[in-house]
Amino acid sequence: MKKSIKKRKTGKIVFLVLTLSVISGCSVGLEVQSTLNENTIKIDGDRRDWGSSLNYLKDDNIAFGFKNDQDNLFIGLVTADRTKIMKILSTGLTVWLETGKDKLGIKFPLRTDPGEIREMRMNPDRDTSVIRNRIKNLITNRGDLQVINEDDLPLYTGDAEEGPDFIGKIGYEDEQLVYEIKIPLRNNKLSERIFDESTGEVEINFATGKFERNFEGRNRMGANPGMGFPPQGEGRNMGGMRGRRPPGERMDFEPLDYKFNLMLNLF
Repeated sequence: MKKSIKKRKTGKIVFLVLTLSVISGCSVGLEVQSTLNENTIKIDGDRRDWGSSLNYLKDDNIAFGFKNDQDNLFIGLVTADRTKIMKILSTGLTVWLETGKDKLGIKFPLRTDPGEIREMRMNPDRDTSVIRNRIKNLITNRGDLQVINEDDLPLYTGDAEEGPDFIGKIGYEDEQLVYEIKIPLRNNKLSERIFDESTGEVEINFATGKFERNFEGRNRMGANPGMGFPPQGEGRNMGGMRGRRPPGERMDFEPLDYKFNLMLNLF
Protein backbone atom coordinates (compact mmCIF):
# COMPACT_ATOMS: atom_id res chain seq x y z
CA MET A 1 0.00 0.00 0.00
CA LYS A 2 1.31 3.42 -0.88
CA LYS A 3 1.95 5.49 2.17
CA SER A 4 1.81 8.88 0.52
CA ILE A 5 1.48 10.80 -2.69
CA LYS A 6 3.36 13.91 -3.69
CA LYS A 7 1.99 17.39 -3.10
CA ARG A 8 1.62 19.85 -5.95
CA LYS A 9 4.58 22.21 -6.07
CA THR A 10 2.32 25.20 -6.61
CA GLY A 11 1.12 24.93 -3.02
CA LYS A 12 -2.50 25.31 -4.13
CA ILE A 13 -5.26 23.04 -2.97
CA VAL A 14 -5.60 20.04 -5.23
CA PHE A 15 -9.22 19.38 -6.10
CA LEU A 16 -9.70 15.66 -6.57
CA VAL A 17 -12.86 14.35 -8.19
CA LEU A 18 -14.58 11.41 -6.58
CA THR A 19 -14.51 8.76 -9.26
CA LEU A 20 -16.41 5.97 -7.57
CA SER A 21 -18.55 4.47 -10.30
CA VAL A 22 -21.80 2.59 -9.93
CA ILE A 23 -20.63 -0.83 -8.85
CA SER A 24 -21.83 -3.99 -7.22
CA GLY A 25 -20.19 -5.93 -4.43
CA CYS A 26 -17.19 -5.09 -2.31
CA SER A 27 -15.03 -8.16 -1.72
CA VAL A 28 -11.85 -6.17 -2.37
CA GLY A 29 -10.87 -2.60 -1.64
CA LEU A 30 -12.40 -0.16 -4.12
CA GLU A 31 -10.12 2.65 -5.27
CA VAL A 32 -11.79 5.99 -4.50
CA GLN A 33 -10.70 9.58 -4.01
CA SER A 34 -11.97 11.95 -1.37
CA THR A 35 -13.63 15.19 -2.41
CA LEU A 36 -12.77 18.46 -0.76
CA ASN A 37 -14.98 19.51 2.13
CA GLU A 38 -15.55 23.25 1.84
CA ASN A 39 -17.32 23.67 5.19
CA THR A 40 -20.40 21.92 3.79
CA ILE A 41 -20.54 18.77 5.92
CA LYS A 42 -22.14 18.95 9.33
CA ILE A 43 -22.29 15.85 11.51
CA ASP A 44 -26.03 16.04 12.00
CA GLY A 45 -27.50 12.88 10.46
CA ASP A 46 -28.80 14.79 7.41
CA ARG A 47 -27.82 13.44 3.99
CA ARG A 48 -28.54 16.73 2.20
CA ASP A 49 -25.09 18.07 3.19
CA TRP A 50 -23.55 15.49 0.84
CA GLY A 51 -25.49 16.60 -2.22
CA SER A 52 -24.50 14.63 -5.31
CA SER A 53 -21.22 13.38 -3.81
CA LEU A 54 -22.91 10.31 -2.29
CA ASN A 55 -22.26 7.31 -4.50
CA TYR A 56 -24.13 4.05 -4.24
CA LEU A 57 -23.42 0.39 -4.74
CA LYS A 58 -25.87 -0.63 -7.42
CA ASP A 59 -27.09 -3.96 -6.11
CA ASP A 60 -26.49 -3.42 -2.39
CA ASN A 61 -28.93 -0.59 -1.60
CA ILE A 62 -26.27 1.37 0.24
CA ALA A 63 -24.34 4.59 -0.45
CA PHE A 64 -21.02 5.98 0.82
CA GLY A 65 -19.45 9.42 0.85
CA PHE A 66 -15.90 10.58 1.64
CA LYS A 67 -14.72 14.16 2.10
CA ASN A 68 -11.77 15.74 3.85
CA ASP A 69 -10.21 19.08 4.58
CA GLN A 70 -6.85 19.88 6.10
CA ASP A 71 -7.84 18.75 9.57
CA ASN A 72 -10.61 16.14 9.32
CA LEU A 73 -11.96 13.21 7.34
CA PHE A 74 -15.75 13.04 6.94
CA ILE A 75 -17.49 9.75 6.16
CA GLY A 76 -21.14 9.23 5.28
CA LEU A 77 -23.28 6.13 4.80
CA VAL A 78 -26.94 6.02 3.69
CA THR A 79 -29.22 3.02 3.36
CA ALA A 80 -32.96 2.38 3.28
CA ASP A 81 -32.51 -1.40 3.39
CA ARG A 82 -34.23 -2.55 6.58
CA THR A 83 -31.99 -5.56 7.04
CA LYS A 84 -28.85 -3.43 6.80
CA ILE A 85 -30.34 -0.86 9.18
CA MET A 86 -31.03 -3.52 11.80
CA LYS A 87 -27.57 -5.03 11.39
CA ILE A 88 -25.99 -1.64 12.01
CA LEU A 89 -28.22 -0.79 14.97
CA SER A 90 -28.21 -4.23 16.61
CA THR A 91 -24.67 -5.52 16.08
CA GLY A 92 -22.92 -2.15 15.86
CA LEU A 93 -20.70 -0.76 13.12
CA THR A 94 -16.91 -0.47 13.15
CA VAL A 95 -15.08 1.69 10.61
CA TRP A 96 -11.52 0.39 10.43
CA LEU A 97 -8.82 2.82 9.27
CA GLU A 98 -5.41 1.51 8.28
CA THR A 99 -2.33 3.23 6.90
CA GLY A 100 1.32 2.26 6.69
CA LYS A 101 1.68 3.41 10.31
CA ASP A 102 -1.06 1.61 12.24
CA LYS A 103 -4.71 0.55 12.37
CA LEU A 104 -7.59 2.00 14.40
CA GLY A 105 -11.30 1.23 14.57
CA ILE A 106 -14.17 3.64 15.16
CA LYS A 107 -17.07 1.85 16.84
CA PHE A 108 -20.29 3.73 16.26
CA PRO A 109 -22.94 2.80 17.05
CA LEU A 110 -21.95 0.30 19.70
CA ARG A 111 -23.66 -3.09 19.89
CA THR A 112 -27.03 -2.83 21.59
CA ASP A 113 -28.62 -4.96 24.29
CA PRO A 114 -30.21 -8.03 22.61
CA GLY A 115 -33.26 -7.56 24.82
CA GLU A 116 -33.78 -4.13 23.32
CA ILE A 117 -33.62 -5.52 19.79
CA ARG A 118 -36.30 -8.08 20.63
CA GLU A 119 -38.62 -5.13 21.10
CA MET A 120 -37.57 -3.79 17.71
CA ARG A 121 -38.55 -6.74 15.53
CA MET A 122 -38.91 -5.66 11.96
CA ASN A 123 -42.16 -7.34 10.94
CA PRO A 124 -43.10 -6.22 7.42
CA ASP A 125 -46.80 -6.65 8.31
CA ARG A 126 -46.62 -3.80 10.79
CA ASP A 127 -47.52 -0.23 9.96
CA THR A 128 -44.64 1.79 8.52
CA SER A 129 -45.10 4.51 11.14
CA VAL A 130 -44.62 1.93 13.93
CA ILE A 131 -41.40 0.70 12.34
CA ARG A 132 -40.19 4.28 11.86
CA ASN A 133 -40.87 5.24 15.47
CA ARG A 134 -39.16 2.15 16.85
CA ILE A 135 -36.05 2.74 14.76
CA LYS A 136 -35.93 6.37 15.86
CA ASN A 137 -36.29 5.35 19.50
CA LEU A 138 -33.40 2.93 19.14
CA ILE A 139 -31.21 5.56 17.46
CA THR A 140 -31.92 8.03 20.27
CA ASN A 141 -30.14 5.77 22.75
CA ARG A 142 -26.97 5.31 20.67
CA GLY A 143 -24.84 8.12 22.06
CA ASP A 144 -21.38 6.62 22.61
CA LEU A 145 -18.47 6.38 20.19
CA GLN A 146 -15.39 4.27 20.85
CA VAL A 147 -11.92 4.21 19.31
CA ILE A 148 -10.21 0.81 19.46
CA ASN A 149 -6.87 -0.62 18.44
CA GLU A 150 -6.29 -3.59 16.15
CA ASP A 151 -6.81 -5.98 19.08
CA ASP A 152 -10.25 -4.52 19.81
CA LEU A 153 -9.03 -2.81 22.99
CA PRO A 154 -10.70 0.56 23.70
CA LEU A 155 -8.44 3.61 23.53
CA TYR A 156 -11.18 6.21 23.89
CA THR A 157 -14.90 6.21 24.70
CA GLY A 158 -17.06 9.31 24.74
CA ASP A 159 -20.32 10.90 23.74
CA ALA A 160 -20.46 10.74 19.95
CA GLU A 161 -22.08 14.15 19.55
CA GLU A 162 -20.00 15.98 22.13
CA GLY A 163 -16.56 14.51 21.52
CA PRO A 164 -13.94 17.17 20.93
CA ASP A 165 -12.44 15.39 17.92
CA PHE A 166 -14.16 12.10 17.00
CA ILE A 167 -17.82 12.89 16.34
CA GLY A 168 -20.68 10.70 15.08
CA LYS A 169 -24.38 11.08 14.38
CA ILE A 170 -27.15 8.82 13.08
CA GLY A 171 -30.36 10.14 11.56
CA TYR A 172 -33.46 8.46 10.15
CA GLU A 173 -35.79 10.21 7.72
CA ASP A 174 -37.85 9.02 4.75
CA GLU A 175 -37.11 5.41 5.71
CA GLN A 176 -33.37 6.06 5.28
CA LEU A 177 -30.68 5.62 7.91
CA VAL A 178 -27.99 8.31 7.62
CA TYR A 179 -24.65 7.65 9.32
CA GLU A 180 -21.93 10.31 9.62
CA ILE A 181 -18.60 10.48 11.43
CA LYS A 182 -15.79 13.01 11.63
CA ILE A 183 -12.25 11.72 12.17
CA PRO A 184 -9.34 14.06 12.95
CA LEU A 185 -6.39 13.84 10.60
CA ARG A 186 -4.08 15.81 12.88
CA ASN A 187 -3.80 17.51 16.29
CA ASN A 188 -5.05 14.39 18.06
CA LYS A 189 -2.88 11.78 19.79
CA LEU A 190 -4.97 8.87 18.57
CA SER A 191 -5.16 10.03 14.97
CA GLU A 192 -1.41 10.60 14.96
CA ARG A 193 -1.05 6.83 15.31
CA ILE A 194 -2.21 6.39 11.73
CA PHE A 195 -1.99 9.82 10.05
CA ASP A 196 0.80 12.30 9.45
CA GLU A 197 1.33 15.15 6.98
CA SER A 198 2.56 12.78 4.27
CA THR A 199 -0.32 10.29 4.50
CA GLY A 200 -2.22 10.25 1.24
CA GLU A 201 -3.96 6.88 1.31
CA VAL A 202 -6.00 5.06 3.92
CA GLU A 203 -7.68 1.66 3.79
CA ILE A 204 -11.23 1.83 5.13
CA ASN A 205 -13.35 -1.16 6.10
CA PHE A 206 -16.99 -0.89 7.22
CA ALA A 207 -17.92 -3.98 9.25
CA THR A 208 -20.87 -4.91 11.43
CA GLY A 209 -20.86 -7.58 14.10
CA LYS A 210 -22.37 -11.03 13.81
CA PHE A 211 -26.14 -10.96 13.45
CA GLU A 212 -27.95 -13.06 16.06
CA ARG A 213 -30.08 -15.66 14.29
CA ASN A 214 -32.25 -16.50 17.26
CA PHE A 215 -33.31 -13.07 18.48
CA GLU A 216 -36.67 -13.59 16.76
CA GLY A 217 -38.29 -16.96 16.40
CA ARG A 218 -39.61 -16.65 12.86
CA ASN A 219 -37.05 -14.11 11.60
CA ARG A 220 -39.72 -12.08 9.89
CA MET A 221 -37.65 -8.97 9.50
CA GLY A 222 -38.33 -7.66 6.03
CA ALA A 223 -35.43 -6.72 3.80
CA ASN A 224 -36.18 -3.65 1.74
CA PRO A 225 -35.72 -4.89 -1.84
CA GLY A 226 -34.73 -1.52 -3.25
CA MET A 227 -33.85 2.00 -2.28
CA GLY A 228 -34.74 3.94 -5.36
CA PHE A 229 -31.31 5.60 -5.35
CA PRO A 230 -30.87 8.22 -8.04
CA PRO A 231 -28.26 7.66 -10.73
CA GLN A 232 -24.77 8.80 -9.77
CA GLY A 233 -24.37 12.56 -9.78
CA GLU A 234 -28.05 13.33 -9.13
CA GLY A 235 -28.98 14.89 -5.83
CA ARG A 236 -32.65 13.98 -5.52
CA ASN A 237 -34.01 12.16 -2.49
CA MET A 238 -33.44 8.41 -2.22
CA GLY A 239 -36.93 7.09 -1.55
CA GLY A 240 -37.03 3.63 0.04
CA MET A 241 -39.35 1.02 -1.43
CA ARG A 242 -41.76 -0.24 1.17
CA GLY A 243 -42.46 -3.76 -0.07
CA ARG A 244 -42.43 -6.95 1.95
CA ARG A 245 -39.74 -9.56 1.54
CA PRO A 246 -40.67 -11.71 -1.50
CA PRO A 247 -42.06 -15.16 -0.62
CA GLY A 248 -39.31 -17.72 -0.17
CA GLU A 249 -36.52 -15.16 0.21
CA ARG A 250 -34.09 -16.19 2.96
CA MET A 251 -33.10 -13.86 5.76
CA ASP A 252 -29.60 -12.44 5.29
CA PHE A 253 -27.54 -12.96 8.46
CA GLU A 254 -24.12 -12.16 6.98
CA PRO A 255 -22.26 -9.19 8.53
CA LEU A 256 -21.83 -6.10 6.38
CA ASP A 257 -18.31 -5.81 4.98
CA TYR A 258 -17.32 -2.97 2.61
CA LYS A 259 -13.72 -2.05 1.83
CA PHE A 260 -12.26 1.05 0.20
CA ASN A 261 -8.78 2.31 -0.63
CA LEU A 262 -9.27 6.04 -0.17
CA MET A 263 -6.96 8.71 -1.55
CA LEU A 264 -7.10 11.87 0.53
CA ASN A 265 -6.88 15.46 -0.65
CA LEU A 266 -3.43 16.79 0.20
CA PHE A 267 -2.75 20.43 1.08
